[in-house]
This record gives sequence, C-alpha cells and structure tokens, in this order.
Amino acid sequence: MSQYAGITASAAALLARKGAVVTLRQTTVGTYDPVTQVDATATTVDTSVHAVLLPVGDSRRFAPGELIRRHMMEAWMAAQNITVTPQPGNQLIFGSTTWNIVSVTEYAPDGGSPIAWRAYVER
Repeated sequence: MSQYAGITASAAALLARKGAVVTLRQTTVGTYDPVTQVDATATTVDTSVHAVLLPVGDSRRFAPGELIRRHMMEAWMAAQNITVTPQPGNQLIFGSTTWNIVSVTEYAPDGGSPIAWRAYVER
C-alpha cells in the first residue's frame, strides 16, 4: 500500500462530494479498411470517474507560449479505484456536454500510485 493512500482517499472523497460522476471515453483506433472506408476494429471503453470542471486559472492562461482556446476548461479527476489512465484524445462527458482532452497531468508523488489527474479539456 502506498504511503499516499490516505491522501488518495481524501482526494477521491472531495471530488465525489464537490464534483460529479462523469464518463471518461477512450476510443482505440483499429485497422482501416480501404475498400469500405471504415475503421473496422475501433473499440470504445467508457469508465465512470468522479471529476470537477473548473475555469482555467490565470497562471495557465498567461503562460509563455500558451494560447488558451475558447471553451477550454480544467478538469480534475479522482484516481482512486480507476484502472484506466486518461490520455490526450480521450473524451470526458459531463451530462450532455462532451469535452475533448487536450493534455493530462498525473499527480503521483511516489511515482507509482496516482492521487488525481488534471486535464485541460475543450469543446
């Protein structure tokens, strides 16, 4: 058990209390059939996660070389009991709104067990 298990549980409880259960959608690219012009073996896996959606902070908005796109938000996701890792290109579905993940930062102080993920998402 990680020495950060208590912090992981606290983060999960806070995100469950203040956030919502959302869907993390991961689509794997399969093989492309040039005859039918269809991605024949693409699969989609949906995972429920606790998350909160926040406006992007000023430190990120004004960082050198960064351009915050219109409709970009910051999503924090609990990592406790989640077997998948969010990746850029995945989607987060909050209610009826689908957000595309642009970047993900994993917070794992011990280098192995993530506490939470921060993702920048856009519509």
